[in-house]
Amino acid sequence: RSSLRVLAPILFAAAAAEVLIATGAGLASDRSWSFLLNHFVVTNAVIGGSLAVSGLPIAWQRARNPIGWLLLAGGVCYAGSAAAFSLLAWGSHAGDDRPPWRLIATWANVSWPWAIAFCVPMILLLFPTGQFLSRRWRWTLPLALLNAILFAAIALFPRESLAADLGVAQVGKSAARGHR
Repeated sequence: RSSLRVLAPILFAAAAAEVLIATGAGLASDRSWSFLLNHFVVTNAVIGGSLAVSGLPIAWQRARNPIGWLLLAGGVCYAGSAAAFSLLAWGSHAGDDRPPWRLIATWANVSWPWAIAFCVPMILLLFPTGQFLSRRWRWTLPLALLNAILFAAIALFPRESLAADLGVAQVGKSAARGHR
């Protein structure tokens, strides 16, 4: 149990680092504030940071309560999307086919669906005790997990995505040649 407790500040630090990366890379990029805002960098960083700040004390003090862990995981996923997109806006270019940028583009597109399709619904279903209201609600766990898997999988394939707006292809896709 105490070893699990050590994971809470690590996840918090990861989310905080992602928020700092999103801020630094966003400011260092040649993209405007409205561009970053319209591509969810600002909102995802704020939501990710807020979830992580909320999750840390719960996971630290009540390691057996899944709500703290779900808040931290959601924070890492949301802030990760903001950080990845900001890094792409700062360091890549349209048609960039280098593997590190493709991996970052993939993370930008698939990280936030996990937060919105799994973490947040499960937080709401388990609040406030960390347990379902009754055993009858347990079916929602595999449904939420399946929903997150499908949502993240769909985020891998669309022609229009956050990373595609910068002209950087995800892993397994060819880079966009005709960037707007």
